Amino acid sequence: MSQQFQDPFAKLFGSVARVRVLRLFLFNPKKGFTAAEATERTRIKSAEIRRELSLLLSAGFLKKGTGAKPRYSVSEKFPFVTALQQMLLLAPLRAGDLPVRLRGCGSLKLIVLSGIFAGNFEGGLDVLIVGDKLNERLLRTAMKTLEADIGTELKYTTMGVDDFKYRVAISDRFVRDIFDYPHRIALDKLDIGLK
Repeated sequence: MSQQFQDPFAKLFGSVARVRVLRLFLFNPKKGFTAAEATERTRIKSAEIRRELSLLLSAGFLKKGTGAKPRYSVSEKFPFVTALQQMLLLAPLRAGDLPVRLRGCGSLKLIVLSGIFAGNFEGGLDVLIVGDKLNERLLRTAMKTLEADIGTELKYTTMGVDDFKYRVAISDRFVRDIFDYPHRIALDKLDIGLK
């Protein structure tokens, strides 16, 4: 991870690997993952994943299923799940991080965070990206890196500036729903004035 995006919780919790593993389980609390799946989702080496899973299991944070490829999941007996979710969610997205992460992906005009970034872990759009000349391949790569940092898949959509303005003008339900529910604007070069 570049120094520019250094997560302060990596220092607090001892490593980037631990924070990524914590986020994987905290933001997917009803799912179980094998060690191989955790390795793939977090982009952490398998030896580090096994070490972190063992540590979190001994701390009572995780429970382990049975079988040849046991699945790990958050223990319902662990009392600090909600507090950890709230604490770890916003760390990788300090004020300007997302626009900086997406720099070079096109002419970005508006980035709106909702869904998981507003505390909704059950679905909905997480990121709306509005801009011109957007490079979808670079955006996908940047979002995959962000997903590894956060620990969960993100639902995002992109649209051109003209399309976005048209949708706002006609009160398009998709756009209206984003702004009617909890959200945060990370970048606003369109001066839309919505909060």
